[in-house]
Amino acid sequence: MMKRFLISICLIVSSFSLLAGCSSVLEKEKKDTIDVLVPYAGSLVGDSSSVVNIGYILPGGEDVKQVALKTDEHPYGITVEYGLKEKTEKQEEEFKNDWTESNTKKAFLYNAIAYFILVDNVDQVTLHADTESPYSLTVTRADMEQFLGSNLKEYAADAQAWKEEIEEGIINNSDKVNEFYSAHPLQ
Repeated sequence: MMKRFLISICLIVSSFSLLAGCSSVLEKEKKDTIDVLVPYAGSLVGDSSSVVNIGYILPGGEDVKQVALKTDEHPYGITVEYGLKEKTEKQEEEFKNDWTESNTKKAFLYNAIAYFILVDNVDQVTLHADTESPYSLTVTRADMEQFLGSNLKEYAADAQAWKEEIEEGIINNSDKVNEFYSAHPLQ
């Protein structure tokens, strides 16, 4: 009887150790967003679970209020609304600081690119930030691929290229961000 009790205690302690180890692995993955996103490659607009999860992982994900999917006819689309949620610890001032025009431009551009990389059949992405001066961006896959000069789906198989060409070469390059928005201004 005592032997079973000790074995049970050992199993419980081992389980907690394993869970603690898993949690630290997840936190490591959150540091490199691309590694967390890549498993969603090949998703479809109709897979609401994947599309919503992608939204939560992308920049501004903690502020996703609503995700709408257009799946009934072409063009298939994803619409994401960002805003201050009612039941959140985030304060209005912090939300405003997070969603300045400059931050919004970078987040919207990165998020639109990521949706086109990961969701095979999405034709159009609309992003909206519910700020004092609301911002919106609607862009098509064709427009984004023309801007980038490449087929976006290829980045799903090459995380290093995604990091170097998209994150570093475009998102962290204010000239490229401005070039994109001169052709696709925020509304």
